[in-house]
Amino acid sequence: MARRISVVIASWNGAVGGTEQHVSFLLDRLSRQGYEMQFVVVNRPQVDKAFAGVNTSPVVLEDSIPPGPFSFLRRVSMLAGLFRESPPDLILAYFPEGELVATIAASLAGVRGRLIGNRRNMGHDWTPRSVWQARIISRLVPRFLSNSVTASAIVGKKEWIDPVKISVIPNPINLRGESPGADGVDEGLPDAELIVGIVASVKPVKNHTLFLDAAALIHGELPDVRFVIVGRALPDREVWLREAIAQRGLNGVVYYLGECQNPLPLIRGMSIGVLSSRSEGLSNALVEYAAMGIPAVATDVGGNGEVVVDGETGFLVPSEDASGMAESIRLLLENESMRKEMGQAARSRAAALFAEDVIVNRYLTYFDGALARTWLEKGEEDCSTKWK
Repeated sequence: MARRISVVIASWNGAVGGTEQHVSFLLDRLSRQGYEMQFVVVNRPQVDKAFAGVNTSPVVLEDSIPPGPFSFLRRVSMLAGLFRESPPDLILAYFPEGELVATIAASLAGVRGRLIGNRRNMGHDWTPRSVWQARIISRLVPRFLSNSVTASAIVGKKEWIDPVKISVIPNPINLRGESPGADGVDEGLPDAELIVGIVASVKPVKNHTLFLDAAALIHGELPDVRFVIVGRALPDREVWLREAIAQRGLNGVVYYLGECQNPLPLIRGMSIGVLSSRSEGLSNALVEYAAMGIPAVATDVGGNGEVVVDGETGFLVPSEDASGMAESIRLLLENESMRKEMGQAARSRAAALFAEDVIVNRYLTYFDGALARTWLEKGEEDCSTKWK
């Protein structure tokens, strides 16, 4: 009989964010491995065709429950009923609300011991209330997964999670059928010999201000370099971004290309990939830069140092340091051999550590242990450093 894994996530507006891409990857690859996947979304999507490309039909709890003062309890009750009707062998819960609903529902259904929580960022959006909620839930959830050694340590300490309960499996390379060495790049790129790009949703934590400030410094010395920004922006954030570009006199120098379901052809055409975040777990963009064989310049926050080896596959710079970021980018722009050497090193490292088959096998081993309930009982060594 096939093992059943229930994936519970608070919201879903397409596989564009890092967590959503991760969940979509698991739904696809685990179903291919013979697992029976159940996909539960707590809240109704806010965009059309949100589930395009997802190979598992979702159960959206909000679609079945009218709004009202008791809607949360009704969602919990509905999910508990699903768990009783078709008991999952494992439950993967994502985002605070998804984890809260899944924890209560699993407790009511008598399957709380099968819960696996997820910690995939550094808690940049925490509030005092959410921290205490997480601390309470973490006492009830028997095990956790994280995609970053650094994030797991910081979040675990803040939430009072016993380190033995947290295991780390990094994000895989999702090549989406692309070949790292393929010819041709996306025609949406500007016509320039040197292009510096950032792939990140336009939201405050990604700190595009730092990227633009560095671009302005570089443009003063290397006026032929062009810069591109790829990522989803809500209407108000797009207005802000275009104003920020204009205020720095960078119209025609910095291009906003919008959201892109498959950024790899764009990345292949870049000379350097940048990540200016204030906080990260383990960045899909950095893994994609490496897979496409381009060096990265990233802020030294969260799990960025687990992907970028400073001085070997790119450079790490302090957060909020525009001059430091500009200096590292300029060094790479002016040294073609360095760009090629670092890009090749990044690609080799990514293939060894983040290849899809490698990560799928890591998950299968982890799930086998969780299903057998042996890894915790035997005090198996925490796997958080095994992939480094």
